[in-house]
Order: sequence, then structure tokens, then C-alpha cells
Amino acid sequence: MKISINANKGKFNKTSFLNKRLAGFMVIVFSLTLAGLGTYKLRDYLIDNRPTEQVLVAGRDIMPYSVITSEDIKYIEIPLGSSLSGTAKNPKEVIGKRANTVLYKNEQILLKKLSDSSLIVEEDEGLVGIPVDAIRAVGFKIRPGDVVDIYWINDRQSSDLPTRKSTDASDEVERAQLVAEQAVIIDVLDKRNVSIYKQALLNAPEEAMEEAIREKKSTLSMTAVAVIKIKNKDVENVITAIGNGTSYFCKRAGGS
Repeated sequence: MKISINANKGKFNKTSFLNKRLAGFMVIVFSLTLAGLGTYKLRDYLIDNRPTEQVLVAGRDIMPYSVITSEDIKYIEIPLGSSLSGTAKNPKEVIGKRANTVLYKNEQILLKKLSDSSLIVEEDEGLVGIPVDAIRAVGFKIRPGDVVDIYWINDRQSSDLPTRKSTDASDEVERAQLVAEQAVIIDVLDKRNVSIYKQALLNAPEEAMEEAIREKKSTLSMTAVAVIKIKNKDVENVITAIGNGTSYFCKRAGGS
């Protein structure tokens, strides 16, 4: 009896094995590619169709002490539930308020970063510029929004000024006279007409504000100008005092 043996039977076929491995690898790559593409498309779909809400944000960078107007704010769409706690919801909560710190463009406006503003000029009020130096301006401890009283010393002996001299005949000292009460500091400008506050704080973090202002003060000329808001009834007295003597500020306690 003749027995035939297939010599190739049971022999390992390397080429066939590699082809099968390559085919399997390609299937895996293709599957992963499809899965990735599907995930990407699903993400886009969810982003485009996710629930959103409108929030009030700064429409541009708002500097500290600035009074916020309707041009400074806008609404944007954000994912539902992404608004921060304490964010302003209505423009009425923001317009006319004063920014306590820098509000950057598209930043949600937190109510804790705002305060009531005394910087808005009402119909019965006017703005006046008073030349000041460190001595006359409380060492530049004044800030926009601070409330001050304005005193005047007649060092030019003009007869056209309001007089509130002492009734004591033995008093030979020219006493300071109160020419305006509850005036509000709007700003202090240096010799280049630049705010010492806005310029100094433009790029300074909150914790560095005091140091930035101190550095800015060192560059002030003796003819820096304090812009103040006063009642219309006091305008004539204040301007007369400016032109005929020296004016001093007295910052009121808790005066901002």
C-alpha cells in the first residue's frame, strides 16, 4: 500500500499570516477613524444645538473708577448653566455704576465688582478743574468718587472774593474759608492731561495698585489738576477762589 504525504501540509505560511495581520490592522484603523469622525461630528452637533443662555458682559475693557454706560456692555450666548454666581442679569443693574477694578472685554460682570457712582454729573452740578499738589490734595490720598470740602486762603488780597473772615478783631491770621462742601473728585490729571489713576492702574494687578499710584505721583508736576464735581451754586465761589488764592481739599471720613 502506497502512502502519499503532502510535504506542505502543516507548513507555516508567513506571507498569508502577515496579510491577515495587515488586514486586521487596517480594519482597526478604519474603525477608529470612523469612531473619531463620528465623535467629532457628534460634538459639533451638540455644540450647535446645546441649550444656551444670554449673559451680560463687558463690551470692551473698562478701567477702574469708570462709570459704565450702555456702550460698555453687551450680551453674549454661553452654554446653559455656565454663568457665574452673582453676575448682572439686567443692564439696569450695571449702567451708571462705577467699576471697582478692571473689567476685561467679554468678562461676565459680577455685581460685587461694581459700586454706586457719585461721578455722574447731574443737571444742578458742574465740573471745575483746580490746580493741586500733594499738600493741597491730601497727599493724593483722594480717589475718584471721594467727597471733599474745598477751603480757600486769600493770599492775593483781592476784594472781589467771598469773605468769611473771623469776627475776632485780635486775630491777624488770614483764616481759610469754606467755599464748597461735598464736592466729588472725578479725576486728577498730570501735566500731560493723563489721569494718574487710569494710567497707573492700566496694567497693574489689584494688589499692586497702591505702588503703581505712588510711582505715578512721583512724576506729577506742581500744577496737576483735580477735576471736581460741585453744585452749580458753588461754581462762582470756587472759580473766584482758584483765580485769587490757594485752594485745599479736606477729605471727608468715609468719603467715597
